[in-house]
Amino acid sequence: MTAVFKLFGRDAPCCFEVPLVIGVVCGCASGDPLTFCASCAAVAAAGVFFSRRASFFMLAGVLLGAGSLLLHGHLESRARRELPERRAGLELVCRCIDTRLTACPDMPLPASFTARIEQVGTKRCSPRPKITVRVAEKGPLPLYGDVFAARGAFTPVELTGPRGKFLSARGFAGTWEIDKISSLSREKTAVGLICRFRDRLLAELLRGVVSDRARIIAGTLFCGVSGGFDRRMRDVYLRAGTLHLFSISGMHIAAAACLLFWFLRVFPYRMQYLLLAPILTVYAVSTGANPPVVRALIVILFWCAGRIFLAGKSSLELLALAAAIMLMNDPALLRDTGAQYSFFITSVLILAGRRCGELRRLDLACINALPLCPESLKLKKAAERRWRLILAAAGCCAAFAAGIGISAAHRNLVLPGAVFMNMILLVLMPLLFALAGARLLLSSLLPGALFENALLALDKLCAEGGRLMTPARLVAAGDAETVLFCVSLTAALSPAGRKLRIAGAAAAVGLFGLWSVRPLFAPAEAAFISGTPENEPVIVIAEPAENLSFVINAGSYEAAAAAADFLASRGAGEPEALLFSSGAAGNAAGVPALLRSAAPRRVRLPDGGSRALAEKLRSLDVKNPASGNREREFVKIFREKNSRRLEYFDPGSKLSLVIRWSDRPEGRLVSFDGGPVRRIPWGNTQETLLYGFAR
Repeated sequence: MTAVFKLFGRDAPCCFEVPLVIGVVCGCASGDPLTFCASCAAVAAAGVFFSRRASFFMLAGVLLGAGSLLLHGHLESRARRELPERRAGLELVCRCIDTRLTACPDMPLPASFTARIEQVGTKRCSPRPKITVRVAEKGPLPLYGDVFAARGAFTPVELTGPRGKFLSARGFAGTWEIDKISSLSREKTAVGLICRFRDRLLAELLRGVVSDRARIIAGTLFCGVSGGFDRRMRDVYLRAGTLHLFSISGMHIAAAACLLFWFLRVFPYRMQYLLLAPILTVYAVSTGANPPVVRALIVILFWCAGRIFLAGKSSLELLALAAAIMLMNDPALLRDTGAQYSFFITSVLILAGRRCGELRRLDLACINALPLCPESLKLKKAAERRWRLILAAAGCCAAFAAGIGISAAHRNLVLPGAVFMNMILLVLMPLLFALAGARLLLSSLLPGALFENALLALDKLCAEGGRLMTPARLVAAGDAETVLFCVSLTAALSPAGRKLRIAGAAAAVGLFGLWSVRPLFAPAEAAFISGTPENEPVIVIAEPAENLSFVINAGSYEAAAAAADFLASRGAGEPEALLFSSGAAGNAAGVPALLRSAAPRRVRLPDGGSRALAEKLRSLDVKNPASGNREREFVKIFREKNSRRLEYFDPGSKLSLVIRWSDRPEGRLVSFDGGPVRRIPWGNTQETLLYGFAR
């Protein structure tokens, strides 16, 4: 039998889902003919060395994935041709497709929502591009399925840069900033009716809940209504390692399935699953149907079908089948961080559960062999309690280990303390879901204050946990390193053989160690990120070995996001300070993008004339920006007659740098340490200049 089957613990040749999804992944990743030929060659080699059957299914997956990629690329190019050019004062007619918008009273609305363009002026769009809409003025927003018209500034998504890649990977073709909606027509759709029903349940759930924070947590936790879940709340749960609770995921679908299954026990065997499937589908649609939700829904639907027809598949095979279906439907999910976390962490949890199950059976076999007596029953109960704790700890550790490789690839934080936080939440979350169910069924008997206090206790627990944890930032890993880490971790948990498990564990630990120590040897670098003449350049200085970094200016969202990516890729921690070369309010437009992933320890305003900048920072939730002491700063910024000058000196490492730049009609002129002057021409795309410090 093939190594592919053995790796996942299957000895029967009927397993086709795992080879199929491997082929689909290779096909969806083949963005050019050379990569496609390499994927086909790898599949042919697998057939020669392992199994022809596995090779056949992998080849079929490669063809399906590549065909889906070509089809979606064609549809996307057609949709982009329907887009208008970048311009202000453009009038569009759009249809809202965002389930986060709710009619539940007293629930805060999101700052932006998702829509599809129906009409540009008098021209109908086919296909209809998906865009994100930002509304400046407060007012009534559309609900799912509603058609609205407005006038505003439209910006197509650039395929270059971190922000453009982020939006394009999620199917967005542009952003549209409007002042207010001029006309709105309510239209009834099936999904819209489901969302209205969800809003009624949410209103019933929140009856008697006074705290705004508790209402926001309840709406986000149970219904995916995340309008009031702002950046400060997100940072609290991100640092506690519990952010996954507040985005409807497979865990929520599984919890809802368990709760519903308990109530459906009164029905006949097959009727239970016939009722469970549509109810879960309605819940998934009402909460947004994001990739983790769709993954869990597909697995549960196939599981229900197997129960109805008295057939069965293992959890890993159902997971692989769900991955193949979702990737063929949308190849862009291959690069979606949430989908990567969802599928790989779930597969690792399944493998870890199998390994623990084997060890548990071996441990209990000796106890079950004892004669039946009170002492043997006590031993068995004690062993069962011990194994419940072991299974919980193993699941949390496996989920943490599975997320390390993806976090390193996407430059996210790694929180070892999140293992203990999630172990605590394994006990609290089922109680909270049960309390929400009891609240809906017995609202007259269960006071709203009790439900509110439970939500606030969860919030307090996560906040305190985040303060106690010390996050670790790994240096950015390459795609090949990440794939090798994931394969090694899978091999370490697979039942294929002891030698393979030891080799996989050693390789995974070795890669993690490499990522951990690489920042200590990373050289100090600086980046000069230039954009349009209206914005000051963003300058980033990173000394990973000293854990010292500075960010100067945040004039645009794209430039600030590029600065945060630069710091993360160099393994630098949170910036020591965010500084500004001028007091213009527009110089801080990109601060939210910087705070999202690289929050500085302090913010220093320029001397004199910085009132507008201070007001802008306060509107962006930056508290107490101060002018600072210029003599104690490592970075000094000087305004000269026709240019700016930045001086950096670190007495600890004896590194120094002087940057001069000036804006001319032909472009931005830059000079590092008195070197040759480099000209960056003006254009729509930003350009980044790198400088390596000489020791």
